[in-house]
Amino acid sequence: MMYKILHVITSTAWGGLELYVASLISEQAKAGHHVSAYVMAGSRMESELLKADVSLHYARRSAHVSVVDIRRIRQIVREEQISVIHSHTSLDIWPASLAVLGTNVAHVSSVYVVAMPKRDPHHWFIYRRIDGIVSSSEYTNRRLGRQFPVAKKKFHLVRYGLTLDRFVRSETAREERRSELNIKPDEIAIGVIGRLDPQKGIREFAESMMYLRPDVRSRVKYVIVGRRENADQDVNAWLDDFQNKPEIRDRLVVVPFQENILPTLNALDVLALPSYREMYSLSVLEAMAMQLPVIGTDREGTTEQLGANERGLLIEPKSPRAIANAVHIYAENPRLRQRHGAAGHAWAHREHAIERMLDSLGRVYNLAIARRTHQSADAMLDASFVSSSRSSRA
Repeated sequence: MMYKILHVITSTAWGGLELYVASLISEQAKAGHHVSAYVMAGSRMESELLKADVSLHYARRSAHVSVVDIRRIRQIVREEQISVIHSHTSLDIWPASLAVLGTNVAHVSSVYVVAMPKRDPHHWFIYRRIDGIVSSSEYTNRRLGRQFPVAKKKFHLVRYGLTLDRFVRSETAREERRSELNIKPDEIAIGVIGRLDPQKGIREFAESMMYLRPDVRSRVKYVIVGRRENADQDVNAWLDDFQNKPEIRDRLVVVPFQENILPTLNALDVLALPSYREMYSLSVLEAMAMQLPVIGTDREGTTEQLGANERGLLIEPKSPRAIANAVHIYAENPRLRQRHGAAGHAWAHREHAIERMLDSLGRVYNLAIARRTHQSADAMLDASFVSSSRSSRA
């Protein structure tokens, strides 16, 4: 079934969330859906979607609730006969929800970061307008069910979709990238990819090298991939000092983040995700698609991704010693690395193929449209709620 979809994504940042949303919109357009996007002029999202030849409309976002944006979205809905609005951030939910008020246009919202509870009257009114909430994690849906004033039946699991044919291992490319990173052929490369932020466990990862036995440390190379210019300044300064320790100097390399992370993944032997908390990691999925085992903290979505140590090794957070223990296990068990890498590769193909994601999202759209066509009469109830709420504040 083909849909007419308006994506509302007014973020001006460019990170994993925005990269994934741009990819989703592009894939839907390739699949033949009528897709347009409501974006901020001058944003990276705008430039990426222009490359994909997606029809764009421009947001004002002058206030948390912008009447201009609400009216503009309603106009787009009428002109393009939109059947589904898909919002992607907590700021986008507000104009999208208010724009569909009293219409038969379905509103689906994706959640990428677990937010604070939203059970006050104003959020109740806004979230009441959502016909489907999507996340990539069973853990997240359970938590959102406690925090959002939304019926349980409206939460849907739609795994992130990856274009898996991009993830191809190449020995030639591996040797080239390892040479650039000064990784010797017989060294085990263990990498972290992400923001250089304390919550990402960057410091604990680096410090874990101090807990490695000398015979293991001598054949392991740590690689940290992240933007130094956007890093937490305390982490930046600490990394500079740590790298200068005599026993660490040749064992740890910090390299800039790159849009195309595949060459670096190809050069690694293990990915580490030492984050204190992580809803559901795209870098873990990409590592699995490249047949890498993963060391990850036993929290939230990471536990779900790694299973019961089936696709990697789960460790306690904030513990350099726990990371070191996992490194010891993988350094001494190449067959375990291979087995976990193969299991992760199978999981990525089974759960995260782009075709599976598009099909799952299509089913969510169908349910949302069905709900909306039966719920349009609820606008009168919500209107009376707003009126009484205003009277109580007057």
